Amino acid sequence: MKKQLGFYDGDPFLILVFAFLILAVVASYFFQDLEIVSPEPLSPLVKQEIREAVKDGIQASRAEELQQLRQVQNPPASPRNIHF
Repeated sequence: MKKQLGFYDGDPFLILVFAFLILAVVASYFFQDLEIVSPEPLSPLVKQEIREAVKDGIQASRAEELQQLRQVQNPPASPRNIHF
């Protein structure tokens, strides 16, 4: 027969619950003074650079896709697909 330790009888789940509660109380004490700060707005020059970089990236990915499509539609000549 197991010896009873009062209201707590050694259940591991209760250990996790109490540890989480203690951690939440301690964390709330440390994080109570934090503020949500919005970032500074981007300058028009930075926005333009971002747009150009995205546009260049899209164009590069489209070029890669087209190259892959051309290879699928017109595979390079190999001994198997040369017909006389």
